[in-house]
Amino acid sequence: MSLPREKSPALSELRCFFIVRVGGTATRHLALLLGVLGFLARQAIVVDPEFWIGYLQLGQACEQLGNNDLALDALQNAGRFGGGNSKVIALRT
Repeated sequence: MSLPREKSPALSELRCFFIVRVGGTATRHLALLLGVLGFLARQAIVVDPEFWIGYLQLGQACEQLGNNDLALDALQNAGRFGGGNSKVIALRT
C-alpha cells in the first residue's frame, strides 16, 4: 500500500534512529527498532488520526531516541485522545 506523499511519515521520524550516536551492536539494534517503532506508530496515526495508542508509542520511541520535543507533542496528542488513560498520564509526569 502506498500512501500519498502528504500523508507519508515525516522523514525525521523515519530516520530518527540515525541521529543517535551509538557504540555497540546491541545499541545500534535498539536504535533501529525504536526508529521502526516510531515509523509504525506514525503509520497508525495516518490511518486513524485519533488513535491515542499510536501517539503513545511514537512518544515513547522519540523519547528514547532523544527527540524530546516530538515526544512531548506526541504524548500531548495521546492525552487529548486517550480519555485520561493512566499510561499517558504516567509517561507525561
